[in-house]
Amino acid sequence: MKLIVYYSYTGSCNAAAEYLQEKLGGELLSLKEEKPFAKNIFGYFQALFAAFSNKSSNLAEDFSSKVASAELIYLITPIWAGATPPAINTFLQLAELEGKKVNVLTVQGNAKLAGSEKVFYSIKERVENKGGTIDEAQSIQGGTKRKPLSAEQAAERILFK
Repeated sequence: MKLIVYYSYTGSCNAAAEYLQEKLGGELLSLKEEKPFAKNIFGYFQALFAAFSNKSSNLAEDFSSKVASAELIYLITPIWAGATPPAINTFLQLAELEGKKVNVLTVQGNAKLAGSEKVFYSIKERVENKGGTIDEAQSIQGGTKRKPLSAEQAAERILFK
C-alpha cells in the first residue's frame, strides 16, 4: 500500500497530496496537531520559530498502524525557515520506518528552492537512522497563505511516477 503523509498550513501540501493520490493511488494521512498554530501573523512567526528550533508537536492522531501497512511512503512537507515543521519532525521521530521506502516532496514559497537540499539531507538522515531508504526526492515551489498551490500547478510541477 502507498501512504501519502503530509502536513499543510497554507493548503499547498494538501493540494500536492491530493494530486499524488489521484495520480498514484494510496491513502492520505494528514498530520494534524493537537494545538495548531494560529492562522494569523503571530501564529505564522510562532510556526517559523518552532521549525527553526527543530521543535516537535503533539499530533492528534495515532498513525502507527497506517505506517506499518505501507510499502511506500510519500512524505510531503513544507519548508519553514530552512527546516521541517514540528508535525513532520514528530512523524519522523515516531514512525517505524524499518524497511520502508520513502519518497520526499518538499514544497516552499521560495522560487529558487533555497534550503531544499539541506532539508532533504536532514530528512534522509532521519529516515536512514530508522532503517528506511529514500527512493526519490523532489522540491517544488508551492504557493502562499493567500494563494496556495492549486491542483493544476501541482500537476505541472510534481514529477513522481
